[in-house]
Formats: sequence, C-alpha cells, structure tokens
Amino acid sequence: MTTREFTDKDGRLWQALPLQSTVAHGKYGAALGFRPADEPDAEPLISRISFNSLEAAEFALRTLGEQELSRRLALARQTSERPYQVGARDTVEAGEGVAQGRVTIS
Repeated sequence: MTTREFTDKDGRLWQALPLQSTVAHGKYGAALGFRPADEPDAEPLISRISFNSLEAAEFALRTLGEQELSRRLALARQTSERPYQVGARDTVEAGEGVAQGRVTIS
C-alpha cells in the first residue's frame, strides 16, 4: 500500500494513505485517510473525496503536491465527525463544537 508523509501549514507531519471505502451507488472504491505521522495507530480522518479504486487513490498519493494534500487534510478535518481528535498535541479553544473553556485532546 502506498503511503505518503507531508507537513501541514502548522508544521505537523502527517501520513496520507488510501483506504477502501464505499463510494457512489454502493460500489467499492477508496478515499484518502490522514493521521499524524507520530501516531501510527490512530484512526485516520477520512476525506470525502473518493476514488473509483485503491489503485486510483494510490496514484493520487504519488502525484498530488503537498499543498493539495494539506487542502484535503483540512477538508477531512472540517467534515469529520470527530474534528478535534486529530492528535494528542492539538488544543481547541472555546467556539464551535466546544461549550466553554478550553479542551485539550490527550
């Protein structure tokens, strides 16, 4: 399986990987998953951008630039059902999704 590491705009190292997924019309395909490179056992954040096959997702990983990978990571973080579970070092200030105070994920 093809994986790729890249650094986001905050300087954090991420790993992108293709994951088998059900895509349009209930067919099998793939999506890109993202997890912090220093947390290899973390459940990946999954992008809603899908591919027709794992091979197509692997091709995308080999050819996408770091800026595009960072953009897709940002989209995955925005649409995730667990937007704050992106790493032990991430801290979220009060705001959308946080009632009050400060939340630190650990």
